[in-house]
Amino acid sequence: MFNMLINTNVSTNILFLGSCRLSNCFHKINVPGVIVRHPQITSSYSAKDIIQEFEWINGIIPNSMTTSIFHTGLWQGVELDRPTYKKMFDDADIFFIEISSLKSIEHNQYYYHLDVANPICINSVCKLRGIADYQYNFITDGRTQLEIDIDKIISFIGNRKLVIVTHMLATIDNEVIPDRKRLIDDLTEICNQRSVSIIYPGEIITNENKSLITPDYSHYTEYGIELVAEFYQRKIKEIMKIN
Repeated sequence: MFNMLINTNVSTNILFLGSCRLSNCFHKINVPGVIVRHPQITSSYSAKDIIQEFEWINGIIPNSMTTSIFHTGLWQGVELDRPTYKKMFDDADIFFIEISSLKSIEHNQYYYHLDVANPICINSVCKLRGIADYQYNFITDGRTQLEIDIDKIISFIGNRKLVIVTHMLATIDNEVIPDRKRLIDDLTEICNQRSVSIIYPGEIITNENKSLITPDYSHYTEYGIELVAEFYQRKIKEIMKIN
């Protein structure tokens, strides 16, 4: 899967898009000739979150929406500067895109990732976003919709390199979380069918070190951040054929 030979005489730009797991790691990645960026438009989880970012970057979504659908604009209370992010998108040679959830919250055809397990959080953020009636729809993507969304992501990226990053497989009371496993299994099959590279950060976790890397299978410890950054460095070197 990692078979892209890139001219290492010039800088290669890699754009990371995803959750806080990526934003906590990207600045620790150090590969010669590589510039790694995480635009931090929002903390994205589902494929729909990623598509919405691309639609905004490419002028499909009005800039006024950035103060309500993207975390950075929401919490800062100012519209995001589209040209800055468009340049990052246009300059990117490789995209590392984390898809860690099948779930989204939709309101008026826009997607909001909120803490679906915490109604207090939902209502408080909806108030901040001006959604007075709290009429939002909870969506869980099936296999067909996930395929459609991956194809949309591919269409935005064009002939540049795409690497999909999955979530970690997790258990509750020694039982695997079904949606998490389905996400990983479906993404793996969909990506393999399209010759899209896919990586699984959970491969660095063992029974012996898991408590040192992650407290909850959703976030990394400081030690975990270091190990995961090293994991990404190895994958980048594989892609770029760097020893």
